[in-house]
Amino acid sequence: MTEITVRPLAQTDHADWRRLWTAYLTFYETKLPQEVYAITWKRLFTEGEFEPKGFIATLDGKAVGLTHYLYHRSGWSEKNNCYLQDLFADPDAQLRAAEALDAMPVLPGEAMLAGFYVNELVLRLAPRQDPAPELFDAYGLVRSRLATEPSLAWTLRRFERDLLEALGELATQ
Repeated sequence: MTEITVRPLAQTDHADWRRLWTAYLTFYETKLPQEVYAITWKRLFTEGEFEPKGFIATLDGKAVGLTHYLYHRSGWSEKNNCYLQDLFADPDAQLRAAEALDAMPVLPGEAMLAGFYVNELVLRLAPRQDPAPELFDAYGLVRSRLATEPSLAWTLRRFERDLLEALGELATQ
């Protein structure tokens, strides 16, 4: 099984960090002097509130990604903000393609408009980056129903109820 691990950089990661950092700079068609490599590596382990830090990602034990970040003060908040300075994933470890789990049914006329309405509800109400499996099960079901059910109003009300339930907003008795 493929396992991705993201963890803070360690001193033992220097060779992997250097390989990935060089690939990152090459991607941006940039070269830096060896002194900058050395000071960057040193800064990643220097104590201090505003010193940069880093994470490394491994895929089945092989280093495939890195990021540098730092905290800085802001005029917008009492708390410091986190600035993601650099982010790189080895091209050999990046997603190359994705396939739909199913084919979108062809929706004629008002059913197509209802489909747009359903999409709008999901885009506006579902929290980003939340897998919400119950919500997407309901979404898949309403897509099928829009293509086959004669009553669009009933199909939409049922989805609205399922959506509110999946989002934890439906009052239960």
